[in-house]
Amino acid sequence: MRELNEGQVYFILGYEDKDFLIPYIQTLIFVETDVLNVEGRDTDVWCFENPRLGKHERSSMCCIAANEMDGVLDLEQLIEALREFQARRSSGDEFRGHGRNRDC
Repeated sequence: MRELNEGQVYFILGYEDKDFLIPYIQTLIFVETDVLNVEGRDTDVWCFENPRLGKHERSSMCCIAANEMDGVLDLEQLIEALREFQARRSSGDEFRGHGRNRDC
């Protein structure tokens, strides 16, 4: 099981488009791990607070299954992913990796 620190900030780097040209960053705060029953099977999940910083918005919770946790990045991983994105954009290379195009 992946180790995360309670109360730490993590990120999802996603893309608004199918060509992975328009990135977005989603900020998450790690709360806890849990086990949920999904389709009759117990599944390990990591639960996060999805902070909303707008005046009229409230924070929400989301849980991410183990098989989707590779998209959750710490700050160093986010910086490295953004550097890779910048290098791709500068060189004109197509992105052939995996990215998210949905919110938590």
